Amino acid sequence: MKTFRFLAASAIGTYFEFLDFMLFTFAAPIIAFNFFPKGDPALALIYTWGIFFVGFLVRPIGALFFGHIGDKLGSRYSLLISMGLMSVATISMGFLPAYERLGIFAPLCLMLLRAMQGFAFSAEYTGPSTYLSLNSRKNLGLLSSITIVAMCLGQLSGSQWISVLTSANTVETLPEWKWRMPFIISGILVGGVGILLRLNMPNLKPPKVVRVPFLSLMKSQKKETLVCIFLAMFVGIKSYALFGYLPPHLQKFLGIPMHESLNVASTATLVMMFSTLFAGWLSDKIGRARVLHWSLIGMGIAALFAFRYIQDQNASMAFLWIYILAFGSGTYSGAIPALLAEVFKQEQRFSGSALSYNIGVSIGGATPLIMAVFSRYNQMIPGYFIAACSVIIMLILYFANTKRDFRIDSGIVGSAPVR
Repeated sequence: MKTFRFLAASAIGTYFEFLDFMLFTFAAPIIAFNFFPKGDPALALIYTWGIFFVGFLVRPIGALFFGHIGDKLGSRYSLLISMGLMSVATISMGFLPAYERLGIFAPLCLMLLRAMQGFAFSAEYTGPSTYLSLNSRKNLGLLSSITIVAMCLGQLSGSQWISVLTSANTVETLPEWKWRMPFIISGILVGGVGILLRLNMPNLKPPKVVRVPFLSLMKSQKKETLVCIFLAMFVGIKSYALFGYLPPHLQKFLGIPMHESLNVASTATLVMMFSTLFAGWLSDKIGRARVLHWSLIGMGIAALFAFRYIQDQNASMAFLWIYILAFGSGTYSGAIPALLAEVFKQEQRFSGSALSYNIGVSIGGATPLIMAVFSRYNQMIPGYFIAACSVIIMLILYFANTKRDFRIDSGIVGSAPVR
């Protein structure tokens, strides 16, 4: 019963917090238009992706902060503080004056608020799976994947919200109150409903508490941390390529309206939700590493076909391969949370999983910026980038599992490494 209460409160809270975090992503063209000079829209969007990336630069710092609190005081306190900070930052974005009123201070203030969002969100992804791994080993993959589904629902809500608001307007004609409303309302929901739920969630501390979890982690599990950073990096690469960079790419190269590109992202999110749960369940049966291997192969192939068909202006085939890419994305995401929790010792599990995940995702968060810059010269660069990263991560995962003194957990404690 305690596990169910935690999972319900955590999933609902995660839904609201990820909705806040992803609104910036889906509203990127709107933000570019309102917070930068209007002379060069493409350059303004690149600057916006730069601010988007700032939110990831601070996440390792947030991971150290929240990881320390989680390992010392319990996961509930980390998740409560995280939610409060996210609420304040998102509401502030909704009220922040645009470039026409504040000039250069508008994007600077926006950058600070995005950094605050990134700091707050650093506790969210790994916190629930860390708790579940400390409380119960049974069905950890499936239970951990429920939190990722909650993220997908937040992502779906964000994309649909912006899609509805832009269906009757272009970015240039969109009334100011329309794009501000989602930030204000979702921020209030996080600050009200989300915090109330997490105040009533059970708290669990590790059975053994060390004085400084981070130092203990660096002393005993450096290899595990490094490999998990690479695994988490691909979470950022595939997620923000698919749901951050891709909608504006479709608008630019296929010529479809903003609300239609967001509808494609919404459908991809629904596909990802299904495959996330499936992968979580499957990873409990055949192991996390095997699920990750197959998802990496699928995503590498799908990315190449998706961007090739976009380049050829074949929308129907492009969308089909985007949905296949989304299925692979969910398969990868479904196995990762449990893996990150299982790799680390109990007394430093929150710190280890939070730090490795947030450093990795911070690097992957540069993906939309990289793709926006280089796709100006070659439309296939995003596909090549995802495929190349898939191969690299697959090799890292394979060689990590061939080491006698190191094992990426296969989903069953004490089982042999996957070779």
